[in-house]
Amino acid sequence: MLPIYVRRSVGGAMPPASSGSRHLSRLWWLLLILAAGLALLFAFPARGATVSGEVAIPVSDGGYQPAIDNWKPAKVRIEGTSREANVVATTKYTGTFTLVDVPSGPVTLIYEETPC
Repeated sequence: MLPIYVRRSVGGAMPPASSGSRHLSRLWWLLLILAAGLALLFAFPARGATVSGEVAIPVSDGGYQPAIDNWKPAKVRIEGTSREANVVATTKYTGTFTLVDVPSGPVTLIYEETPC
């Protein structure tokens, strides 16, 4: 739209006489910018945390202690999700893991042994 002084000189429509209505367009621009900012804020999903840890396999009451190997790695997963990570053996009975994009809040980690 042409500025007011140009519209007056070429015989175009005059702006409304009310001074409050002149500021209405500025208000709409501010609302548009605010809406665009909110849209950008919620457009990208929040990334979760990265959780790293160590798994140490204890000896059971029956004297059984399963080994961790890297040929068929055991897994650590987050209960209720499909997120899982391999356990990388550091010794015969210990290993490390790193889970990415872990949802915020309390989570339960589940150790899954390698099936024989």
